[in-house]
Formats: sequence, C-alpha cells, structure tokens
Amino acid sequence: MLREADYEVVDFGASQPKQDDDYRGFGCALRPCRSSRRGGSRRGYEVRKRIGAFAAALGGVDTLVFAGGIGENAPLVRPRICDGLGFLGIALNESRNAETAGVISTDASRVTVRVTPTDEDLMIARSVCRVLAIDAGNGKD
Repeated sequence: MLREADYEVVDFGASQPKQDDDYRGFGCALRPCRSSRRGGSRRGYEVRKRIGAFAAALGGVDTLVFAGGIGENAPLVRPRICDGLGFLGIALNESRNAETAGVISTDASRVTVRVTPTDEDLMIARSVCRVLAIDAGNGKD
C-alpha cells in the first residue's frame, strides 16, 4: 500500500526554461522519497500549496487531474491533497475515489477531479522520436 510519507513533490517547471506561452513544464508531481522519515502530512500540504499557486496564476481551476503512479494508485493520498481545497470548489466523492473512478469529484463540485491513467514510457518515447524526427506510434520505422 502506498503511504503519503513515501513521496515528495517534484516541480517540473523549476528545471525548464519557459517562454510566455509554453505550458509544458507547468505542473508538479509526486515521486518516491529517498527518505520516508519526513512527515507524511507535509507532502499533502506541499501539493495543496502548488495547486493553490496554480489556481491563483490561472484565475481558478476547472479540472484537477491525478495521473501517473501516485495519481492512479493512491486513493488514500488524493483526499489528503484535496482536503482544504474546498474554497476552490473541489469536493471528492469518497466511494468514487476508493474505486479510482475516472471522475472522483462529487456531482456538486465546481471543479471536476479526474484520475487519468498514463503511459509515461510511451510519452517519453514519442517525445524522443519527435525530437529526432522519427515517425512513431503508427507501426512505421
């Protein structure tokens, strides 16, 4: 079982130069911690802080997406992240979250909260192929 204390926040945007209209690095994620001794509630706080900062920069939130390993496989962590974000209009449905349904927000939530499966290896391979100008993903070499 995944424990929140075993993950830390990774900021994608901090290591990449951005242009005004470039949102590729706009986001954060959780990755396994090298040391699990850090306080677990700190992780949820850090992610909530990032979501709040993004919401302020964007003027609000329409959809919050949990993707990747922790997003897809951690129904115990998602509520810890979303608790305290009700002022943004985020409300989770406990049973949908436990089932890892596609939409885990309540019907009354102003913000749609989704869980989306991802294939990071495929996305990395496609990005490399695009940079190297290789046709990828359609069966041709």
